[in-house]
Amino acid sequence: IDFIPHMLEMGKVNESDTLLDLGCGDGRICLLSLLGYVPPSSPSLLLSSSHSIGVEIDPSASNLFSSELNKKGLAEKCKCITGDILEVDYDIPEPTFPRTTVITLYLLPQGLIQIERKIISWLKGKSGRRVVCNTWGFKGWKEKERRSVEEFNGTDLWLYDVESVPVTELERNE
Repeated sequence: IDFIPHMLEMGKVNESDTLLDLGCGDGRICLLSLLGYVPPSSPSLLLSSSHSIGVEIDPSASNLFSSELNKKGLAEKCKCITGDILEVDYDIPEPTFPRTTVITLYLLPQGLIQIERKIISWLKGKSGRRVVCNTWGFKGWKEKERRSVEEFNGTDLWLYDVESVPVTELERNE
């Protein structure tokens, strides 16, 4: 799907990153981040993450993703966790992989509310961490960047970091 390169570019995903996609479905974002993507603003580049992890609660989607990883020989650098995004450790979801540096989300507003505390804790853990949201953003947060992808009916993307979180939320989360 062509909006995925926009998400990856917005998150500045590169070879030093481990990407975590919460609610990954069939794993498209994880696969593209690992196999390489062409940033829309720099069509002569090909960038990729060092590792990627998807979390998906639906076993059939998770199985499809895992099967694709095995077919492509990517199981050492990419994992699919079948589970609830509220119960996964965002920092180290896969013990054999480096710590997560970028999280991608395509969740409904209610889902964003449910994971907001975990995202804040994760962002506070280390500088340089980024979150990219597709279609809906975190209410009350100040995005670092917002982009409308016109070729996808103006789909909105949001980029957040620890400075995006309202101070009151940071204090309340301590």
